[in-house]
Amino acid sequence: MAEMQEIKLTSIRLPEPLHRKAKAEAASQGISLSKLIARGLALVVK
Repeated sequence: MAEMQEIKLTSIRLPEPLHRKAKAEAASQGISLSKLIARGLALVVK
């Protein structure tokens, strides 16, 4: 299987309430906010 290359996303704008909820969810899962966002995007584009 080919190795996936990671691309750095430099910025994303989130509404403040969504950012708070996402940050709390990432903390509860023990992952970074960027990892949580990447997982969410992966689910959407599958």
